[in-house]
Amino acid sequence: MYKNILSTFFTFIINPAKAWQDVSNKESGILNSNTYAYILLGLTSLFAFIGSAIHAEDFNWQLGIKEASLLFISLFIGIYLSTFVVRILHEHICKNPISFNTGIEFTIYSFSCIFLINMAGELIRDIFYIQIVALYTIYIVWEGSINYLSVPNNKRTLFVVCTSGTIILSPILIRYLMVLLMPGME
Repeated sequence: MYKNILSTFFTFIINPAKAWQDVSNKESGILNSNTYAYILLGLTSLFAFIGSAIHAEDFNWQLGIKEASLLFISLFIGIYLSTFVVRILHEHICKNPISFNTGIEFTIYSFSCIFLINMAGELIRDIFYIQIVALYTIYIVWEGSINYLSVPNNKRTLFVVCTSGTIILSPILIRYLMVLLMPGME
């Protein structure tokens, strides 16, 4: 199971078109995409915990757990917020509503690059410009809009730009709001 999830993860990073075709051909459904998301959320949180242990001068468990929790919650809520926006965008732009399961599956797999960036960013905090790689999400969403959601050509650009922006910015916005509303989380 873990081998398949890691294989899917790296396929989305290396060849999103093939990965989207594989996902659309499989009858994997929401169960597999949720398993995919939870395992990657757990790995990303683990990387945040390890990163705080590596970079702290005097490590304490509280700091590591706080950092891992903040990242987990921001990504988790970001996935569901993005799913909500993706479904609304698809309905308004394409005039065709999609089911929640289709929307969440599309969003979870589109988050692959965001998971990778957060994993790398937590371990190597000095390289702040790694965040530019988040723009690769645009390509993943583009391929998903062709191979998975079948967005019409004349509406694809608007859909991809809005959806990618939501996927990239929602975890950042959630993290900012959490730190703003709960200053002890920083």
